[in-house]
Amino acid sequence: MIKKVLLTSALVASFAATANAGDSSEVSGPQVTLGGSLDTQLGYAQQKKAFRHKDPSNTATSKLNNHSLVNDTKISIKIDGEFESGLKYGGAIKLNADTSKAKEDFFGKDDTNSKAEQTMAYVEGAFGRIEMGNYHGASHAMHVGAPGRGSEARYWINPNTSSKVVGTATDPQTTQDSLVTNFLTAPNLPTNELGLVGNKGRNAGKVSYFTPSFSGIMIGLSYTPDVQSYGTVAQARGVTTSVTSGQAFKNVFEAGLKYEYMFDQVAVKAGVTGQAGDSKKVNDGTNLNKTYRSLRAWNAGLNLNFMGVTLGGSYGDWGKSTVAKNSSVKGTKYWTLGAGYAFGPADVSLTYVNTQKGVVANAKRNKLEMLSLELGYTLAPGLMPYAEVTCFKAKDNRPNGASNYANNKGTVFLLGSKLQF
Repeated sequence: MIKKVLLTSALVASFAATANAGDSSEVSGPQVTLGGSLDTQLGYAQQKKAFRHKDPSNTATSKLNNHSLVNDTKISIKIDGEFESGLKYGGAIKLNADTSKAKEDFFGKDDTNSKAEQTMAYVEGAFGRIEMGNYHGASHAMHVGAPGRGSEARYWINPNTSSKVVGTATDPQTTQDSLVTNFLTAPNLPTNELGLVGNKGRNAGKVSYFTPSFSGIMIGLSYTPDVQSYGTVAQARGVTTSVTSGQAFKNVFEAGLKYEYMFDQVAVKAGVTGQAGDSKKVNDGTNLNKTYRSLRAWNAGLNLNFMGVTLGGSYGDWGKSTVAKNSSVKGTKYWTLGAGYAFGPADVSLTYVNTQKGVVANAKRNKLEMLSLELGYTLAPGLMPYAEVTCFKAKDNRPNGASNYANNKGTVFLLGSKLQF
């Protein structure tokens, strides 16, 4: 019932706003802006000896490169128009423009590259803003975390672990040989986490509504029918209401409350976001079972800025959103803490991230810790050289974790230059 009300309200508001705008003459047609970014990065990863090999449990396998020069290239197209009535409308298209699979598709389930990462249309007026398309939702847009640009070290750590625990009839939770299955690699909520739903799932088709800002307070709501549905009807028509294995979400609602205000010389930014939805049933060919628990997760964050110094952090809890119903596996949670300082064209930040993920029954959560030092300098408009050093430690707390080379630690060094145009 709630999802029908949200969808109906969004469509009625957008149609009504467009109809009202038709009574006024158009000032000009929509303006198209072409832009993008080119991030060139030199990375070096130092990790435990076993993890220098593609298969950490077999040192006879080939060694991975410990350093590489890479690009992350995006092309963005923005369409913006406005009527005399004040109605704004338009859209956004974000394209991947690299010579290989996009960085965000690194953790993708289907190992395919997204040509277009995001496509979205919007209308905005006194009523607020409505967005529809393949885009991030309210819990992503209104997320508040620790200061900093966000470490990219997880892309450089060996993505394989060698532990594998297969579920049983009484405990169907299954762990595969991958970093993202055994650990939470970033402090995100479930449908924003690339390691869980992939980039296509994060940008699955959805409708979002954001209120205008009242005294610094803004509310956002989103509805996603199915995280496996994205792109055109050619893909969406093949999506089923159940899965043959694993977990996927449907009827996902996101909500966010964000507050931004300036008290004298102190800028405050706070946000609370949440997600709720259903886990698809699992069809094993014989039975249709509700194997996994429903989606229930939230995040709260706070930033304080005074004279260029920012202090902040966040706490998030997935509960048991990704745990099988008949399993006693612990839930997933995370917290972050950081400080940043901006002085003229330069900025520096130090951020700590601690994630804990339950993987098997009768065991502690697997823990991933990252401490990142980031430095950036705006050399010219749109051009920022930067450096990052991240120390990480992945601790597998399952009974067989240490004996199977599941524990990894090391340091990732990044040196790059980001061009925005």
